[in-house]
Amino acid sequence: MTTVELTRFRVEPGRAEPVAILFVSILHFITDGDDPYGTVARFRDAAAPGSFMVVSHVTSQNDPRLAAAVQRLYHARAADGKARSRDEIAGFFGRWEMTEPGLVYMPQWRPDPADDVPACPEQFWFLGGVARKPVCSSLQEFDGLADEGGGFGGAQR
Repeated sequence: MTTVELTRFRVEPGRAEPVAILFVSILHFITDGDDPYGTVARFRDAAAPGSFMVVSHVTSQNDPRLAAAVQRLYHARAADGKARSRDEIAGFFGRWEMTEPGLVYMPQWRPDPADDVPACPEQFWFLGGVARKPVCSSLQEFDGLADEGGGFGGAQR
């Protein structure tokens, strides 16, 4: 699937069922010039409340210089891409609520058994996390509009 195909994502009008959006080992192949944050935001915005999004992504968190060298080699041999920092990867989730254990190195994401985490999980170079789109009641949404001066006819409380 190309970036162009990803950006053409559509949801049926009136679709209210939550969905699972899986960005597993793909976002690091979308360079900043191709607007990965805008692409992911379109998926987030189209999803119904209660939906979940999974992201796993190569990270430059522990050794940015080594990550840059690997990135240059990869560009020369295979495909474009970008290793991103923890904060950059967290940005893909927007305002969605992270589930436990948050954005962590992949071996730390719910290991089974719990003590089955290697001594140096950062050696795997991948961060992963799951977030849920908040579910708001109509009253909460109205209250938010009223607080911003919105509501019916712009009436203030």
